[in-house]
Amino acid sequence: MGAIVCELCNRKVQVGDWPHCPHGSIYERNATTAAPTVVFRNSKGEYRFPGRDTDKPPRGFQRVELSGRSADRFEKEMNARETEKLRMVEYGKLEAARHTFAQHKDKLLAIKNNSQSEHTKRFVDLCFADADRRLNRNIKDEAGFHMEHRHQDASNRAPWQDKDTNWKDRR
Repeated sequence: MGAIVCELCNRKVQVGDWPHCPHGSIYERNATTAAPTVVFRNSKGEYRFPGRDTDKPPRGFQRVELSGRSADRFEKEMNARETEKLRMVEYGKLEAARHTFAQHKDKLLAIKNNSQSEHTKRFVDLCFADADRRLNRNIKDEAGFHMEHRHQDASNRAPWQDKDTNWKDRR
């Protein structure tokens, strides 16, 4: 049980011996590492993501190949950068909503207090509930930046067109 016959020397190789025969490995070649991920970086530290690793960098950008730990480090750095941008946008929206609500809060209360209509009072209550929901919503805490070769998602890649894709955009 557990023995196989080497196709090169016809020797029975036990589980403890396998894959080593006296003549070397029974495999045709060694395992290969994954191809590096290619990104383009300019002097300002901005990045572009090509559709294929064979694409030429745009003017002002240089080709950077990432693999292993450098790819992990890049992914973490880009996630931190994108998360910071996301937070700035989200907090800006939240601050704008607070400012708008503060401007109109007294007017809405006056409309509610001076109105005889139940529909108007209910509408103002709905406005306050909506404002409360918007002002107390959870802000996303991470951008979720990731690279395709690690997560099988091409949403952050530039599309390409060629004969293989019948000249249609593919990611």
